[in-house]
Amino acid sequence: MVNKNIKNLIDFDYCIFSSHKTGTQSVAETFKNNQLETIRFHSTSNLNFSLDSFKEFIIKRNQERNKKLTIITNFRLPIERHVSSFFQWHGQGILRQNPDLKVEDTIISKLDIAELNKIFVSQLERQNLVGYKESIHEIFDIFQLNPSDLSEESSKHSFSARHELADIYFFRFDELFKDFTDILSSMLKIDLKNNTIRNLSSKKYFASKYIEFKKNLKIPSHVIEKTYRYRKDLIDLYYPCSYELLKEKDIKAYGY
Repeated sequence: MVNKNIKNLIDFDYCIFSSHKTGTQSVAETFKNNQLETIRFHSTSNLNFSLDSFKEFIIKRNQERNKKLTIITNFRLPIERHVSSFFQWHGQGILRQNPDLKVEDTIISKLDIAELNKIFVSQLERQNLVGYKESIHEIFDIFQLNPSDLSEESSKHSFSARHELADIYFFRFDELFKDFTDILSSMLKIDLKNNTIRNLSSKKYFASKYIEFKKNLKIPSHVIEKTYRYRKDLIDLYYPCSYELLKEKDIKAYGY
């Protein structure tokens, strides 16, 4: 996913720095197809950077390029995102990590819905599910930002921060993907002529099992509570006054 050659990293103008399963591939590929120098990652660790060394790198990059980096990030509600991440990693990610494995070797292929449900809940409760952390929290730490530091943008439920090192744009998944090329073109003042939609669960070999899993998913209510609590600040930002309503909706749908 990431070119770890630091010299090459300096060439990028746009950084799609967003959590697992928040549409990063679609945005990054669309930018690249419009000849925009773009890199995509979920965490600075993907680039072998600590938070501090990534900040130092941006300073060096800005000095060499004589302009700020543009960062784009996106927030998706947790249960929906984590289910997508679970299938993405155990259905495809593990195959890229170990080329000797075949589709029939994955737990998505081998296990039934109840067994997958048990593993999902265990990983969710222990917070070691692939992609559990929120990239926005990492961005806040790097640039020493809080939700109150963000400015509202014209697009619904979107925000920005004009930091001395980067212009950072914060989007909400469901709003951005109503028409992400138009929204990004307008806010970033660029002209995205075509879009590329990538990495949809509905297009993968496990699509029917994914639907069945979501339909039958059961999660202990205290695990849903814990999952929501971890990113309460972000839910309050993107869904004002709706934290309890959204949490109770997922508890009603999946809890026991």
